[in-house]
Amino acid sequence: MRARDLLMEQNVTLDLARREAETAIRARNDFLAVMNHEMRTPMHAVINLIGISPQDLPKLFTRFAQNQSRSSSRNSGGSGLGVAICKRFVNLMDGHIWVESEGLGKGCMATFIVKLGIPEQLKETKLLVMLKIPSNHVCSYFSGLKVLVMDENSVSRAVTKGLLLHLGCDVATVDSSSECLQAVSQERSVVFMDVYAPGIDGYEIAVQIHEKFAKRHERLLIVALTDHADKVTKDNCTRAGMDGLILKPVTLEKMRSALSELLEHRLLFEVI
Repeated sequence: MRARDLLMEQNVTLDLARREAETAIRARNDFLAVMNHEMRTPMHAVINLIGISPQDLPKLFTRFAQNQSRSSSRNSGGSGLGVAICKRFVNLMDGHIWVESEGLGKGCMATFIVKLGIPEQLKETKLLVMLKIPSNHVCSYFSGLKVLVMDENSVSRAVTKGLLLHLGCDVATVDSSSECLQAVSQERSVVFMDVYAPGIDGYEIAVQIHEKFAKRHERLLIVALTDHADKVTKDNCTRAGMDGLILKPVTLEKMRSALSELLEHRLLFEVI
């Protein structure tokens, strides 16, 4: 009788383990299917969720963690594993993931950045090009570089911040011209700004920053972020004393190239 009970317990345990493994495999396959699609079709999804309170954000990536501040009458049906699994996948790909929320009822935004490899069929041709470039031509990591980002668009601001963090920068962000003028300091070596900021536009902000730090050794590097790279925009950037222009959408390669040129030669005008 005892042997039969033990056998039944083992069978139940094995069945539970099998179900958990199958669930994990399905989650992995779903994730990889979505990733495969998103790499071909860049997309930012806005989903009607309830948002997260500030006190719950620090433990969001903990396994089995639940949003304690949500209404008890609303049940998401989740196990508290989804975000933790996402973080693990992103970490395995040497990436970063973070979540921002203004509180309950206001929704939240999750952003992640990962390193993607070169397809097999392109490795040989890419390598031939890379071998011609001196090893010190592009600095790929800018540890501790203090950067300020001004962009009124929360999505663009988060993406730019994520790219700079991925390159090792110390990043501060603001969403308006007035905040930018208050936050800018000599400690921030580089300022990236959307030229179409609310209130004072980016060109006028650049002029005021240069007036504030007029001495040569105090001069900050200012780069415009814009959707347009026409002659008028370039001329306005030049007149405002900006050091360069990056055409949106900003990518990791654009940002790495811009920072390399700025820090090595203190000269950059256009990265498209």
